[in-house]
Amino acid sequence: AVVSTQSTGIVRRALKNDSIGAGAGAIEMELRKELRNYAKTILGKELRLITAYAKALEVIPRQLCDNAGFDATTILHKLRRKHAQGGKWMGMDITSEDKADNFETCVWEPSIVKKTALT
Repeated sequence: AVVSTQSTGIVRRALKNDSIGAGAGAIEMELRKELRNYAKTILGKELRLITAYAKALEVIPRQLCDNAGFDATTILHKLRRKHAQGGKWMGMDITSEDKADNFETCVWEPSIVKKTALT
């Protein structure tokens, strides 16, 4: 019953806010990359804070891998590499136990859900 209520809420928000992004860890990995790049431009305590936040964003894709029984270390390494090469929609692919362009494969989530979770 809880999952059904949560799913209904997500669908309702998606219909009201038509902006979407790739799911399955793609957004978190892209934000991680951008924050780490930004961290290279600053010094001091802010550097540590931003680096820690970037690392914390990997918890979502890591947990998705763990829940699916996948080797999280290997998949996260592949995702980091693809995001560094410009693959901003790359997330985990549960069907192949690998990575995929989740925007292309229709693994989406409403942007409002992600914005709410991160703020």
